[in-house]
Amino acid sequence: MNELKFIKRTLKEDKNRNAESRDFFDLIVDGKSLFDQFVDAESDLASSFGFYDDSNLNIQIVDEFLKIQKSELESERTMLFVCRECGDIGCGAITVEIEKKENSYIWKNFAWDNGYEEILKNDFIDFQMLEFNKTEYESELNTLKKNWLQQRTEIKNKQILL
Repeated sequence: MNELKFIKRTLKEDKNRNAESRDFFDLIVDGKSLFDQFVDAESDLASSFGFYDDSNLNIQIVDEFLKIQKSELESERTMLFVCRECGDIGCGAITVEIEKKENSYIWKNFAWDNGYEEILKNDFIDFQMLEFNKTEYESELNTLKKNWLQQRTEIKNKQILL
């Protein structure tokens, strides 16, 4: 079984490419950054975890990875790394198939995807299947989700006070 952890990461502003600074949570699998394994430092991609300023969208991403909520993509794949500027599938994203089993979650068939063209054989990324212990995986993802739920509650409370 693989082990999944999250660490906060920031991509620095790049004025040459008109790219703003971007915070997100990197996925650490078995002690190694998936961002570093999948994404070139010059790329315009960021992890979909913690990417959005809206806590509701961040919660939705977690729920997709937990298979609580259906993917927004027709292919039913889940966006792992998205455009660092807008998070839109149309700019291109690295997606993954997630399968929920009785005691585990499996990530397989990583691919480059844009949401409007069929994924072709050469779009698939040569990367091993990952399998996570269900209890540990859900605990890690629910910790992220809890933080965003708390953030959402704090924002609502501030709005009520205004």
